[in-house]
Amino acid sequence: MNNKVTNQRNNQSTEECVKIEIEDIQHEIDYWSSSLYAYVLGANPPPAVMEGFIRRVWKEHAIDKVINVKKGLFLVHFQTKEQCNKAMEGEKIFFDSKPVLLKAWSQENDMDLKNIMTIPIWVHVHAHYKYWSQKSLEKLTRGIGKFVKVDHTTANRDRLAYARCMVEVKMDQYFPHQVCFLDEHNQKQSIPITYEWRPVKCSVCQLIGHDGGKCYKKKMTSTKAVWQQKKVQQEEKEDARKKDKGKEEWIVVSSKNEKNSADAIQCNQ
Repeated sequence: MNNKVTNQRNNQSTEECVKIEIEDIQHEIDYWSSSLYAYVLGANPPPAVMEGFIRRVWKEHAIDKVINVKKGLFLVHFQTKEQCNKAMEGEKIFFDSKPVLLKAWSQENDMDLKNIMTIPIWVHVHAHYKYWSQKSLEKLTRGIGKFVKVDHTTANRDRLAYARCMVEVKMDQYFPHQVCFLDEHNQKQSIPITYEWRPVKCSVCQLIGHDGGKCYKKKMTSTKAVWQQKKVQQEEKEDARKKDKGKEEWIVVSSKNEKNSADAIQCNQ
């Protein structure tokens, strides 16, 4: 009877469900509301490196802390909500030519990387600098994606080798290596296109930044260690026997007089 009562009490305790009210978590919501997620697409920088990068690009904003949530994903907490909004609304930032995707913190869900459809990348358009007007570059990059802007060096005409353009592209699109156009004389021209970085999705781990042939998960599954016992014991004995034999021959030769030694050496030769 006592065991039955005890089991009933245990079942009641495990089935109990407490209710969390909004007032219970409001303090935490208020704290994290001045935060944003920062995800480096195609890279996993060390936390210390990423924190230094974030504090440098947003040095004008009051950053409280930078926290590593998981691989490539960081949570940046600002001292005020206003500073957080300014960082969100500012220019797009890149880490080692890879885009840093931003999302305001939400109490409902974290940053969902599966819903990322378009990203900005840097493209080098190797066209003559007379075609560097915004209208011309918009047309030349139309086959790649949506033109966003050029960098300061291109805008100031300080480098004439190529025009560096920020273009918004789709994650799974084709990236051409050249574009064709008709020039002002109605002549067909072809110019090279290069990319500082472009999204490559792995078919094995589904992450961005490498293809399936370079995936570490594939290498782990395809490479299996096979242990075999080394058969060197007999070889070591044979080597030792030959060394001992050689020592004995030298001892016999050296024990004879000089004439016999010379004859022995001559015969051996």
